[in-house]
Amino acid sequence: MLLKRFTLIFWLLAPFEQALAGTSAWAVKDQVSVRLLSAVDRVGDKKFIPMGLHFKMKPGWKIYWRSPGDAGLPPRISWENSKNVASAKIQWPAPSRFSVLGLETLGYKKEVVLPINVSLLEKGATTLNLKLDYLVCEEVCIPYSSKLSLALPGGDEKPSSVANLLARYQATVPMRDDRHGISLKGAMFQKVEKGIQVTLVADAKVPFVAPDVFIEGPGGSYFGRPQVIFSEDKRRVWLTLKASGVTPSGFEKSGLLATLVDEERSMEVSIPVDFKSTAPAPPNPVSRSDRSLLVILALAVLGGLILNVMPCVLPVLSIKLLGVIGESGKNRATIRAGFLASAAGIFFSFLLLAGFLIVLKLGGTAIGWGIQFQQPVFLSFLAVILAFFAYNLFGIFEITVPAWVGNLIAGSGSEQNLVSHFMTGALATLVATPCSAPFLGTAVGFALSRGWLDIIAVFSALGVGLAIPYLAVAAFPMLAQKLPRPGRWMNWVRMAMGGALALTVLWLLYVMANVMGQGGAAVLSAFLLLIGAVLWIRRMPASKLGSHASKALIVLSVAAITFPATWERSPVQARGQAFSSVWQNFDRAKIRKLVAEGKTVLVDVTADWCVTCQVNKRLVLHVGDVGEKIKSRKIIAMRADWTRPSDMIPTYLARFGRYGIPFNVVYGPQAPNGIALPELLTSGLVLGAFEKASGKTLVSK
Repeated sequence: MLLKRFTLIFWLLAPFEQALAGTSAWAVKDQVSVRLLSAVDRVGDKKFIPMGLHFKMKPGWKIYWRSPGDAGLPPRISWENSKNVASAKIQWPAPSRFSVLGLETLGYKKEVVLPINVSLLEKGATTLNLKLDYLVCEEVCIPYSSKLSLALPGGDEKPSSVANLLARYQATVPMRDDRHGISLKGAMFQKVEKGIQVTLVADAKVPFVAPDVFIEGPGGSYFGRPQVIFSEDKRRVWLTLKASGVTPSGFEKSGLLATLVDEERSMEVSIPVDFKSTAPAPPNPVSRSDRSLLVILALAVLGGLILNVMPCVLPVLSIKLLGVIGESGKNRATIRAGFLASAAGIFFSFLLLAGFLIVLKLGGTAIGWGIQFQQPVFLSFLAVILAFFAYNLFGIFEITVPAWVGNLIAGSGSEQNLVSHFMTGALATLVATPCSAPFLGTAVGFALSRGWLDIIAVFSALGVGLAIPYLAVAAFPMLAQKLPRPGRWMNWVRMAMGGALALTVLWLLYVMANVMGQGGAAVLSAFLLLIGAVLWIRRMPASKLGSHASKALIVLSVAAITFPATWERSPVQARGQAFSSVWQNFDRAKIRKLVAEGKTVLVDVTADWCVTCQVNKRLVLHVGDVGEKIKSRKIIAMRADWTRPSDMIPTYLARFGRYGIPFNVVYGPQAPNGIALPELLTSGLVLGAFEKASGKTLVSK
């Protein structure tokens, strides 16, 4: 709330801000503010003045690059009423790509300065009166027109207060040289249906990280997102894309302008379209890809199987354990059907999760394993479901009516209750997602970097792996028949299992507190306690309250699940952990500087909802030799917190082919590109990475 107030004050006061030397006043709109900048506060004896347009957009809004892609319009300027101005030309920093529902657009979010080269008619004072027309877009697009004016007197030239800001963005304008260490080595063209296929080959002195290319061509042409193939050392890339909208002869006549971008590096190059041109051939990925998919599917099955013993899944497995005990003594057909239903629930949930991630990916949203735990509505839904299970195991209620609810809650005791078994399997999948396991990250990373068929295949294999114990009992139902028959001792087992689920609900409330704030977690806690109270009252159907308990339960459950949608999230709170003073906020630019100074850096990508992350901290990162190195600051520790949604973290993970957490990487003078560590850490693995990255022994033998 406090952050919101500060933001409101800024937007209200911005129009009245006294312009600093070298800046105009802000032109403020509802979604964006813009002003003129000058690198100098006096003209001096030059006939060229470096100036710029400084845009600040509200979160989610963007403006467009000079070639906006499949939609949009770039900013346009006119300076006819200026004094002593011969020309003013915008320069364009390298843009970002935005992919939404198959549309590719290029532009800028949050903040950008568009440098302007201003040429004077003669030396001396000048006034730039600028008319600016631009389009700002989120879900809707709004055209704006602003008038900006900046007068610069004559006199001795000196840098203005915004010279560094302008220079920083000027450095990101792609140039037609190899100053950033990347160069074009060739281009190939092929005629295809409704256009041409373009393949560009580029080299880099430092390995590529996330290369992209933005193509401009004749009027009416448009270009897809490139497919990227790396060489083994990642110092060469092949970028292949389709160009449409113009005939091959039209492309051949006009040529292309390519802007190659790789994080902070960029270059611009004009490319003639020659269908006879050749370039170095890419490695053949087809046979390797086919073989690697089979390996990944095998790893996915193994990862899903190991997931059964991870802490996320154990509370739900306790419910199934009670079901197994309850099946003892029953006929084999009934036992087999129940466990096959549970396996089907697991498999169905993984397919549902795959579909959810595919839709998000097509919509241009950052995706990853477990990201649904960033959403308060999902957290409250899961907390309500687990609370019902816990109350049932504690004996607060037994489900008899309505029938459809009885089919959704495990433990009703009906032999024909296959829906109950199915829902138990589905719930096991839902609570498994905040955990990672060996081989799981590799499989998920492969899937989410590929197409929708690969995502479905890998997630299906994960489902098979998680379902193997259920399938094993279905294949050999005599295993369940040999368990002790139900008796009074089961009451103690039910209480223990209910306690495990109650602890899981408390963990969800802890995650909710960090995602929404303590107020949101308190409201959800109140709803869960009220649900428990109503369930208790429901045992007295003769009373007026008891007769209306079912209706009250529906209202409370719906309210508990939906209230986060209207609840305002609180600002991120500082963590009160013992190690919080030694963990720095994640800063990619700072990593390079620290490594250049000879430092070793550990990056921990984590989240409060990631159970495996917390296990790694308690067993490795905060204890023993690793904890001592971090606490003594011999190792610079950085933490990237993914508890809440972030665009930066998925992009960083994708550099290493990862789409889930935990993720840890160690940088140092001997490993400037980082050493990625496995999901489950050991002290030996981390210390070994420290030594390899630093090039020196950190632990005395």
